[in-house]
Amino acid sequence: MTSLAFLSLLYFAVSVLTLTDSITTAAAPAASKCTLLNSFQPGFVVQGDYVIGGIFPIHFNLKMPDLNGTYRPLPINCNGHRIDPRAFRWAQTMRLAVEEINQNPVLLQNRTLGYKIFDSCGYPLTGQRAVLSMLNGVSEENSSMCTNASSLLAVIGAAGSSQSIVLSRILQTFRIPMISYASTCACLSDRQKYPTFFRVVPSDDYQMKAIAQLLVHFNWTWVGLLRGDNDYGRSAAKGLLRELQDTKVCVAYQEIIPLLYTLQAGLRIMKVMRSSTAKVVLVFATQGEMKPFLRHYMTQNSSGIQLVAIGALVKASVFSGREYYPYLGGTIGFSNRNGHISRLGDFLQTVNPKRYPDNVLVHELWESLYGCSPFPSSVTQMPPCSGQESVLEQHSAYMNTSSHKVEYNVYKAVYAIAHSLHNLLLCQSGRGPFQNNSCAQSNNIHPWQLQHYLQEVSFQIAGEEVDFDAKGDSVPYYDIINWQRGTEGNIEFVNVGLFDGTKSVGEELLIQEDRIMWAGHQSEVPVSVCSASCLPGSRKAVRHGEPICCFDCVPCDSGKISNQTSQFELNNKKSKQINSYNCCRELQGQFNLNGMHKPGDVIFGGLFKLHYFPAYTDLSFTSEPQQPTCYGFSVVGFRQAQTMAFAIDEINRNSHMLPNVTLGYSLYDNCYQLGIAFRAALTLVSGQEEQVTLEENCVGTPPVLGIVGESSSTRTIAISTVLGSYRVPLVSYFATCSCLSDRQKFPSFFRTIPSDAFQVNAMIQILKHFGWTWAGLIISDDDYGFHAARSFHSDLDPAGGGCLAYTETLHRVYDPAELKRIVDVMRKSTARVVIVFASESRMLNLMKEVVRQNVTGLQWMASEAWSSADVLQTPHFMPYLSGTLGISIRRGAIPGLRDFLLQIRPDPHHNNTRGNSMVNQFWEHTFQCRFAPPPVGWVEAGGELCTGQEGIENVETELVDVSDLRPEYNVYKAVYALAYALDDMLQCEPGRGPFSNNTCAHLQRLEPWQLMHYLEKVNFTTTFGDQVSFDENGDALPVYDIMNWVWLPDEKTKVQRVGEVKRSAFKGEELTLDEDKIFWNFDPKQPPRSVCSESCPPGTRMARKKGEPECCFDCVPCSEGKISNTTDSMECISCPEDFWSSPQRDHCVPKKTEFLSYHEPLGICLTTSSLLGTCICVVVLGIFIHHHNTPIVRANNSELSFLLLLSLKFCFLCSLLFFGRPRLWTCQLRHAAFGISFVLCVSSILVKTMVVLAVFRASKPGSESSLKWFGAVQQRGTVLVLTSVQAAICTAWLVSASPVPHKNTQYHSDKIVYECAVGSTVGFAVLLGYIGLLAVLSCLLAFLARNLPDSFNEAKLITFSMLIFCAVWVAFVPAYISSPGKYADAVEVFAILASSFGLLVALFGPKCYIILFRPERNTKKAIMGRGTDT
Repeated sequence: MTSLAFLSLLYFAVSVLTLTDSITTAAAPAASKCTLLNSFQPGFVVQGDYVIGGIFPIHFNLKMPDLNGTYRPLPINCNGHRIDPRAFRWAQTMRLAVEEINQNPVLLQNRTLGYKIFDSCGYPLTGQRAVLSMLNGVSEENSSMCTNASSLLAVIGAAGSSQSIVLSRILQTFRIPMISYASTCACLSDRQKYPTFFRVVPSDDYQMKAIAQLLVHFNWTWVGLLRGDNDYGRSAAKGLLRELQDTKVCVAYQEIIPLLYTLQAGLRIMKVMRSSTAKVVLVFATQGEMKPFLRHYMTQNSSGIQLVAIGALVKASVFSGREYYPYLGGTIGFSNRNGHISRLGDFLQTVNPKRYPDNVLVHELWESLYGCSPFPSSVTQMPPCSGQESVLEQHSAYMNTSSHKVEYNVYKAVYAIAHSLHNLLLCQSGRGPFQNNSCAQSNNIHPWQLQHYLQEVSFQIAGEEVDFDAKGDSVPYYDIINWQRGTEGNIEFVNVGLFDGTKSVGEELLIQEDRIMWAGHQSEVPVSVCSASCLPGSRKAVRHGEPICCFDCVPCDSGKISNQTSQFELNNKKSKQINSYNCCRELQGQFNLNGMHKPGDVIFGGLFKLHYFPAYTDLSFTSEPQQPTCYGFSVVGFRQAQTMAFAIDEINRNSHMLPNVTLGYSLYDNCYQLGIAFRAALTLVSGQEEQVTLEENCVGTPPVLGIVGESSSTRTIAISTVLGSYRVPLVSYFATCSCLSDRQKFPSFFRTIPSDAFQVNAMIQILKHFGWTWAGLIISDDDYGFHAARSFHSDLDPAGGGCLAYTETLHRVYDPAELKRIVDVMRKSTARVVIVFASESRMLNLMKEVVRQNVTGLQWMASEAWSSADVLQTPHFMPYLSGTLGISIRRGAIPGLRDFLLQIRPDPHHNNTRGNSMVNQFWEHTFQCRFAPPPVGWVEAGGELCTGQEGIENVETELVDVSDLRPEYNVYKAVYALAYALDDMLQCEPGRGPFSNNTCAHLQRLEPWQLMHYLEKVNFTTTFGDQVSFDENGDALPVYDIMNWVWLPDEKTKVQRVGEVKRSAFKGEELTLDEDKIFWNFDPKQPPRSVCSESCPPGTRMARKKGEPECCFDCVPCSEGKISNTTDSMECISCPEDFWSSPQRDHCVPKKTEFLSYHEPLGICLTTSSLLGTCICVVVLGIFIHHHNTPIVRANNSELSFLLLLSLKFCFLCSLLFFGRPRLWTCQLRHAAFGISFVLCVSSILVKTMVVLAVFRASKPGSESSLKWFGAVQQRGTVLVLTSVQAAICTAWLVSASPVPHKNTQYHSDKIVYECAVGSTVGFAVLLGYIGLLAVLSCLLAFLARNLPDSFNEAKLITFSMLIFCAVWVAFVPAYISSPGKYADAVEVFAILASSFGLLVALFGPKCYIILFRPERNTKKAIMGRGTDT
């Protein structure tokens, strides 16, 4: 296959798919000219004998075209005035290298290099258009011949790994080598996928190896990982984890900076970083990804974390400002080695608008640097440039030649091509490396021939060896860079070491540790471990469910020792250019593909998997690489292809659809391989005719108007990216990746199968339905698996369905050790539910290991990729897989399909030709025969020849099994969607059409983008009753069947439908399950439990376990006073003020109340005492009244004695106000009554004492007049005045701050203590103080009168009683203050009763004794005597 063949094919596609309605024609018909519209112009072009291409991201962003489909789509253009001076400098480096080589008298003698440099704008789709433009050319030429060979030999680019993956997939199809200067993804080293890819920058694998050595060197065993959401980030993370497997380093967490960054996502990542004990964080992200994250990172003051960076981030000048130092200072990382290009600075100065007046990129550079326009116009709206500007005056990134890192790589890449081409031209005839020892023809070099020499090139630049290994990778050299504070407070990038990949293992890393400045401006190496080292005498015990880096230090048992730090127990140790174009295009070669074709007015294409695997060709490039041969015929894939043929045949027979229009088809086999699928897609859009001659004005219908396919998400992504550039509709029947819903990336993609995003939601609904909150996820390492995992991680949360216990990846390459590790994780995990998003082939490998380890008791959930896989429904696997619940494509019925399939017949005269190779191959596979001529030795070995008359109905074959049509039903719907769209388009009324000037499409001039417009609006119902339409993303209305695997008693397997999940426009997502039909592989036949932690009952709350998912928690009982009345409560709620938690903490109960009650023992005792004292007072009063005429009563001032007894009775009775639940009136009355009663009592005693003193003083000569002040009126008045003072005090207290009832909850949390708040402490203190004052006066006066001459001296009794009274009330104050609640009231009551009884007994006890028991002493003589009586 020549490179010109590719150019012919693609030019046909471009010229057909991008023609306008009006084409200018030449005067002479024989020289008609085809106008090439919407061409993608290169930025810099120089002609040469050999041309190489260059792709650089010169602009920052894109201007996306309108996608409404009512007019010809405009090309994607890069926005002006947003130029990247760094990338512009890279492009100039390529120009300089080519200029140097052309001036070199030794290298490429008498030959010159030319170049085409394009701007990719950093976007894969734009880069793809650049590659196609390089290959097709952009000029409009007239020629009668189409035989010139391509001179584009190689491409230099691209800058990003994701872009290189896309571009290399296109170029490798035609064996055109591509040398990248900055793509580091390790995935690009896969020679089977990218056989023509080279790079002069080391692979990330080497960088991961360097980082692993760095972590080990500094003993950082516990690290976090922060990566971008792209191929670069995913591959780097995977490579690092692989490198860390044989070390003692563990990853604490892995966080992803989303492609569409949000503040919420950033805050969540920062929360994880702050809460983790890992103080070292590895950053695998680009500058663009880190910039918004760092903006929020700095606002959170998240300093003190040691960052380790890789790639372009290591010397990102955009982060060198002084504001970044507190947060990024100390960062360490590996950077590609810096090189020196001596002439680059001088060459850059020669680039200016005067020298390149027609170069748009140079003009935009000037506008970007100076804000002026070299050629002002009304469009630019910029002031004119003076013409005196110099790039030397502008200290911009363009002239910053201090670091030639990327430029040096571009420089080496150009020289690698030049040296390889030089070696090719030096080949001696008869001694060459190609077939028959031939050499390449210097005037007709094919790219694959250059690749042979590229693989063996070896030369030196500035003393550095440049060559490539077997994978196309270069020798790794890295500088170790440390971010340190500069003289102005900014960040400077200091070289502190080297990683030399040429050194032996263990000696690659050379670090000058004394020059390193660490995070936080520290000079000491930061510590980042999960657990500190265990000292000798102890051993490490790994914590259950945690990484090996997290352990406890357990002392050695008796009789055992450890004499090393951090020792395990022994048994635990794990230790080219087209010069002319014309409407006449001659096809120089073809892709020889398996296919099936039918002619028609309009052709639909189809891509199907008819074989399981290809046989890869020799990649030594000593001969032209042959196309892969496919093996392993797939009857199911053939049935899907025949379904499309049947649908088209059915449409052609329908007189109501597409009348007078016949549909045809071209169906190809993708052989389950991207390269072959890509060839098939290009064949469909380009055609296979040997010579295509269009009308004079170059119009006509393209080879295909739409394509049905692909079945794989990965292949669909690559193919749709190319077809999207030309708006060729691609309707997939099996590609489910949610990424394909991105209309900006895949503008012409549609599908009749639901997106994985909906499939994930369907699985989450099932998890929620059965209460499975703890599940494992196993994915395939492709777009299908990665995007499913992303959806699970974003959509699955504790509120929405649960958590993932683990996420494991099934690799494309069979790896027994990795499968053993994955199954071991499954076996040890407590998750009983396992979700698998992978193909049946990878699931088959996994199940073999599951059976080997005998891992049972798992509930499997299958994605649609294997939910109906027959290869897994065998007696060998069903003991483990029975009961599986799977998401399956909607089953449909297609009437007439079986009869159509039974009528299939091969063409025995065209064995393996384009016409019916599919049918012939199916025939040979089914009947085990060969068509003539048979392979050599076939007949001799007993093989039979196919006649074509064999009967399909006589053999068992999957072809005619139409009982379970799922992908086939989607194929059927896809064909009808294209047909209905075409029918609607052809029914358009002129002047009322949707296109420009209300025009309609014409059958003779149909264009795919016109069909796209109608396809977006198609809406029909199938014969099975399903509605088919597409949303704004090209997705169909989603519906899935839920399948259950049943293992029958006779060991047969049945896959039954047990429900469905669908989304409607009105009801949203609906899950319907018939649980009675579900077969469970458990005893009892019930759904299993799969939770990390059992639900927390009412009375407890969930407490998340540190470092574990949110579904893993402990159930902590609610604290006192708090309750939870629901299951799995996150928080306990406090009870209302008057309520308390029940013992079970599941509801609130009223609090117990406490006050001094009549019904409790203490209250009964005190009440009894009070009443007893009252009774005694009454009795004494009765005695005194009865004996009021006796001397002892008369001698003791009977009136005051009666008043005293009355006041004491009030004292006893006022204590009763302290019992019972406090009321306002009782609170006000109790203290007032108490205070007045006691003042009345004490004032009576005081007056009585004063009278005694006055009487005895009056007995002395000259003192008789003193008695007149102590008459009866004066005594009453004194008592009244003293009592009135207390009454005034009480009144003032009650008016100003009255005592009130109070509910006190401070003493006891679970009780309410009802008490009387005194209101005013001062008022209460004055009340007590007044009583105390009178008591003290009484005591003093009585003490003075104790020795007066009287046989019965009452002063002694008063003294004793006052001493008791004072003692009681002095003790009352501290006791009252320290007593809580009701006991304060009890203390006060006790004090009242004690003092009252003291007065009663001391004052009236002796008198009553005499009156009642010693009447002989109740005489005047006895009372007045000196104690003579006995």
